[in-house]
Amino acid sequence: MNSSLRTSGTRLALASLCFLVLLLLIAGHPARAETFPVTHLNNIEILQPYGFPALEKRNGGLFLEIHNVTDADDRLIAARSQIADTVELHNHTMENGIMQMREVDGINIPAGGKVVLEPMGYHIMLIGMKKNINIGDDFPLTLEFENSGQTLVKAVVVKPTTKPAIYDRYKSEWKCSCSCDKDLTAE
Repeated sequence: MNSSLRTSGTRLALASLCFLVLLLLIAGHPARAETFPVTHLNNIEILQPYGFPALEKRNGGLFLEIHNVTDADDRLIAARSQIADTVELHNHTMENGIMQMREVDGINIPAGGKVVLEPMGYHIMLIGMKKNINIGDDFPLTLEFENSGQTLVKAVVVKPTTKPAIYDRYKSEWKCSCSCDKDLTAE
């Protein structure tokens, strides 16, 4: 009987240890949605918006990728956030040898295609920051599309000249998760 108690006690201790190890592994391994944040709005997929640190009363920019996995064109027509006095869609263009930044009334997202908002191209301009934003901060951003409606996403602040780690994994891991057969990583 004594050895039976020792054996069941050992089994219980071993099972408890295994359970704790499993819990630690799960807790230490973030959910896919956190490590690979893609927002879905109908058949529009938005890879996490990111920006760089900006000072209060100054301007900042946000960048992201938008994938349209439908057979109909769509347009990003507005962005909103409480982090800045004004939020506008912008593009950089070269005019007479001079780089110009201008507000645009929308950004076309072609059917079955993607648009990359990036430094020196299309981007979301944050004008008149209401507070400093620093590396590691995040804040809500509403994106509005002409056909697909609007969605709330989280923008993250990263070190200048970098992108969130999800962009490094994007090319090799992300496949279209909507109801289509197109491999968006082939582009």
